[in-house]
Amino acid sequence: MEKYESYVRDRLMPDKLKAQEAVNELVTEMQDYQSLLVTLDTIVDNELKEMETRVNMGNNMFMQANVEDTSKVIVKMVDGLFVSLPIERARLFIPKRIEILQSRISLLEVKMCEIQATIDTMLASINEFQSIKQ
Repeated sequence: MEKYESYVRDRLMPDKLKAQEAVNELVTEMQDYQSLLVTLDTIVDNELKEMETRVNMGNNMFMQANVEDTSKVIVKMVDGLFVSLPIERARLFIPKRIEILQSRISLLEVKMCEIQATIDTMLASINEFQSIKQ
């Protein structure tokens, strides 16, 4: 019995936590893209040539920034790869990237449910076996 309890504790629970952390990171990234898309829509709708904004420097520390040229924006393509794109091209790219992130989140959520179902089944089996044993 200890072997099965150890498997749940040492293997399945960390796998579930890892998947949850990955989901949290993807959700944060998706929210960043959504926020950027709102900003780009504001620039286009109001025909802004320059603007003032607050920029998150990390750990929720913000700084005032003056954007002198709003014709291009730097967009994260994939991990560690950033590209300067014209606003209209970025407005086409971002919804596609959000869609990809949503599908990754969905896959990870299914994986987490499968792991949780395995945990629940194993723990129920262990409890049932222990009650029969007594």
